Amino acid sequence: MNDIPRLLPWIGGTADAAGAAFSPLVSPIDESVASHVVESDAGIVDAAIKHAHRAYLANQEATTAKRVAWLAAAADAMDQIEAELVRSLIRVIGKPRRAATFEAKRAGAFIRACAGMRL
Repeated sequence: MNDIPRLLPWIGGTADAAGAAFSPLVSPIDESVASHVVESDAGIVDAAIKHAHRAYLANQEATTAKRVAWLAAAADAMDQIEAELVRSLIRVIGKPRRAATFEAKRAGAFIRACAGMRL
């Protein structure tokens, strides 16, 4: 069984890269393949831009309170996967555990700080 994850682009609410090529993401720790990442061709990039623009148009009138709520939810989600973030930072980029833990703990806090900058 192949348990190496394939990292797909998240576009328009789904993760899909039908027909796309993948490249291995090699761990600097032991030089094993940590995951496979999609090689985003012009079609994937174009789809991402179109969906992002559509989302912008659909949400451009959202209130500041609503945007802050979205960021708070994103921060909470980051907090919930802190352990997974630490493992990924160590495995995929070779970050030392202490630095990876510090960075993972900052993820939610950073998003909350951005939400607090309601200008």
